[in-house]
Amino acid sequence: MIKLGLGGGQSDDGLTGKSPVNIKLKESNAVVFKSEIKNVNSAPVLMTVFEKNKLLYKTSISGNSTKKIETTLLLDEIAQVSFDNNVLIKTIDIEQAEKYTHLNNINSNKIALSDDLYDNKSGMIIKLNADIIFKDKVPVKDRSIVLKYDNITISRYTVYDKNSNYYVIMPENLIKRHRNGLIEITADDRLIEQINIKSASIISGKGYDDIFRLLQETDRFISSDELPELTYMQGWQNTEADRRWGRQNNYIYLPIPENSSANTLLNIYGHAFINISKKQDVSFYSNDKLLYKIDVNERKEKKFTIKLNEDDIENGFILLHIKTNYTDTASNNKLGNDTRALGFALTGIEFKAIDNTADRNDYVDYSIRDISLMGVNGFYSPEETLVWADKDFTIKIPYADIPKNTKNIMIEIDGRFYFNEEKEAQDISVYYNNHLLKKFTAQDDKVKTYFIQIDVQNVDKDLELVFKTKYSCSPADNGESSDTRKLAFAVSGLRIYKPEIFSQEEYLKVSYSQIFNTGEYSVENIDNSTFKSNWYSKEPGLIWSSNNAALMLPLSKELQEQENIFIDLKGMA
Repeated sequence: MIKLGLGGGQSDDGLTGKSPVNIKLKESNAVVFKSEIKNVNSAPVLMTVFEKNKLLYKTSISGNSTKKIETTLLLDEIAQVSFDNNVLIKTIDIEQAEKYTHLNNINSNKIALSDDLYDNKSGMIIKLNADIIFKDKVPVKDRSIVLKYDNITISRYTVYDKNSNYYVIMPENLIKRHRNGLIEITADDRLIEQINIKSASIISGKGYDDIFRLLQETDRFISSDELPELTYMQGWQNTEADRRWGRQNNYIYLPIPENSSANTLLNIYGHAFINISKKQDVSFYSNDKLLYKIDVNERKEKKFTIKLNEDDIENGFILLHIKTNYTDTASNNKLGNDTRALGFALTGIEFKAIDNTADRNDYVDYSIRDISLMGVNGFYSPEETLVWADKDFTIKIPYADIPKNTKNIMIEIDGRFYFNEEKEAQDISVYYNNHLLKKFTAQDDKVKTYFIQIDVQNVDKDLELVFKTKYSCSPADNGESSDTRKLAFAVSGLRIYKPEIFSQEEYLKVSYSQIFNTGEYSVENIDNSTFKSNWYSKEPGLIWSSNNAALMLPLSKELQEQENIFIDLKGMA
C-alpha cells in the first residue's frame, strides 16, 4: 500500500489544500484508489484524476460533506489528483489491485488467460478497448451490440463511437466452463462486421468480491454513489452527490442477492427528466423483455418496483436496460446551465425478497425512504429511522400496493409526537375524502402503533390520507437546538394489509415480535401491536378502550395444538 504525503496546511482532521497530488509508480499497474475527502465549501468541489492529460476518473463532492471514494485505476507512470477548490484530505491510499493482467495488441477477439486467473473464487471483470466495425448502412439507432462468451450473453451496449471501452463481467461458472487458456468474445453477427480487441485489462479474485459485496443483501437501500463504478455499463453521466444521470438508453449490471428467493423485487429509485411540453415514459427491460413501463409527469424522485422472475436473470445477474422516450437539457428548460442530454437519473436501488407463501399485495411494509416518497406535502427529508412531518401532512399510498379482493384494508403507522415546551397534549386526526376516519391522542413522545381501517371496495386510484395535528413547534422554539423545522409527528413505520391475513402463521411472524404462550402478561409487557383498534395510550397498570375494541393474540404452536385454551382478561369497566 502506498500512503501519500500531501502538501498544504495541517489540521486536527487531516491535510488541507487544493494543489495537485501526484501518484508515481515504478511500473505499469492497476491500483485500487481509496480516499476520504471533506468539502469545506458550500458549493460542490470537482475532483479529477488525470494521467498525461487523459482523464481517468472524476467525481463531485457536495457542499459541506465527506465522501469516501474507491475505484480501480489503470496507471502507466504518474497520475495527478486535483481539486477545483479547497478541501480537507483525510486519507488517500493506493493499493495493488489483485490478480491484474494487462494485455496489449491482441487484434482479435480471443483473450489469453493465465492459469491463476482461473483459480479465483467469484469471477472477473474485463475492460476491453475495442474497435467495433459495423456492416454498411446500419442506422445509428440500431447500433446495439451483444457481447457473448460461449454463446451466452454477458453484456449489451449501444455503440456511439467506433473505438470504445466495454466492461464485461463474467461469473465464476462461465470462466470455468473451458480451461483452454482462451476466452472468446463475439458480437451480434447481424450488425457487426468485425470486432478487434486492442487491449484487455483483467481484474479478478478478491477485488470482484469487494465490488459486489454491497449488492448481496436484501432490504438495504444502496445509493447511486455507493454502487460500484463497474455496475454502470453504458449510457451514464458522471456521478453527482445524490444521483447519477443517464441518457436515453442506460444499462446497469446487478448481481441478484444470494439470499433472495426465486422471485425477487428490485426497487429502482430515481426520476426522469421532464420537458413540460412532452410526455415522458420510463421503461425497464431485461434480455429485450419489457419488465415495467410507466408514464412520468413530475420531476420528483419516484420508486419503480420491478418483479424479477427466474428467466429475467442470467447466471445470477441481471443486465437492466433503462430507457426513456427522449432526452433534453436543463439549459433548454431554463433550469440552469447544464447542457448534458438527460433522460433518467438513478438515486439508488434496493432488492426485496418476496415471501412465496402469499401475494405481496396482501402485506406491504414500507421503508423510511418509501414513506418519504409517498409524502405529498408536509414532510421533511428522511432520516435513518424516521421522517418528520409538520402540523398537516398527506400520505399517498400507491393504488398498485392496495390489497385487492377485500372489503377493508388495515393501515398500521408507527410514530411519535413532538411536544412544545409546555408539554401540551397532542392529537392527530386522519381523514380520507374529507371524512374523519380516526383521532388519536398522546401524552408522551414514545413510539406507538396507530391502526386505521378503510373501506376500499370502490377505490380505483391512489389512496390519499390527510393527517392534521393540534400544533407544531421547533426544537429552536423549545431551546433544544438550532433546528428551526416545525415538527408535529414523526413516522417510523408504515404497513398495509388485509385484516384476514393474520390467520396465517407466516404473517404473524412478520407482524409481531411477541408470540403468546402459557403465562401471565401485564399491560406493560404486551406489544403495542396487540391492541388492534379503539385503544388509547397505555397508563400505569392498565389501558383504556372505547367501544368495540379488538385484541390480536398470536398464539404459539403449542397453544394452537390444544383442543381448548382459556384466556383470563383482568380489567374494569
